[in-house]
Amino acid sequence: RNDKKYKYGTLLTFGGNNTALEYITHGIVSRDEGDYSWTNDVSCGFEFELEKAPKRDLLVTIDIAQVYAENGAQNVVCYANDVECYKGSFLGETKLRFMIPENVIGEDKKLLLHIELPDAVVPIEINNGKDDMERISHELARLLIEQMSESSDR
Repeated sequence: RNDKKYKYGTLLTFGGNNTALEYITHGIVSRDEGDYSWTNDVSCGFEFELEKAPKRDLLVTIDIAQVYAENGAQNVVCYANDVECYKGSFLGETKLRFMIPENVIGEDKKLLLHIELPDAVVPIEINNGKDDMERISHELARLLIEQMSESSDR
């Protein structure tokens, strides 16, 4: 899909200066001028070709915030190449942090990151009759993939 290989430690941003754009496969609207992009579905995804095969487990950090606090805690499930790596919930804004075991990445160095957002809502369902039909429930601001350090005891 894209020709650019992802280098570990590269901070990807969303919104006006969207460096994550070329890695997005679905579920994210990138037209916002702020420092975030909206999700517009009950899932979103990314496809990375990693610069190097990992020598250690990977740590993914995603800055995410819910748009409608009245929607309650948001469940999130994250998959790397179809392997579940994270399941949890958050309220407000948070840094989702989860590990991807190095053996999940094959020799092709491809990483398909898939994020399920089952509690995403359409604003018209909860918001004073506004006629917005898109399912814009989350803001993504930053995404980072790093290799774990050898000295890490986690």
